Amino acid sequence: MAEVISDLGDLIASNISIADLLPEEVANSLGSLIWIFKAVGVVVFIYIIFLIVKSILGIRRNFMIKKTYKIVKGIDEKLDKVLHRGSRGVDRKEEHKVVKGEDKNKEKKSEDKKRKKEDEGKK
Repeated sequence: MAEVISDLGDLIASNISIADLLPEEVANSLGSLIWIFKAVGVVVFIYIIFLIVKSILGIRRNFMIKKTYKIVKGIDEKLDKVLHRGSRGVDRKEEHKVVKGEDKNKEKKSEDKKRKKEDEGKK
């Protein structure tokens, strides 16, 4: 182990590159492999920057959604007070019918019409 460390120290001190110690075919393929690793490194670096920007925009988006939700919730509470609905879900369908302009007594009127038709049919 000590020989390997001293050999590496000698190698570094003599300014001999590893490519000089390898055969030419291996050294050429090693150069292209290093070029590929550099390209992959650049792509990974760009992807990391993309993830950072995406997370910052996601945090900002979630903040805006929470803010909008609070505003909508406030408007809904005020609308409940105006329409005298009380708690959510109580007679909500009937309240919407009144708001939309439909008559609450529409069912009674339709029943009255059916009775009149039945009475006329019996005569």
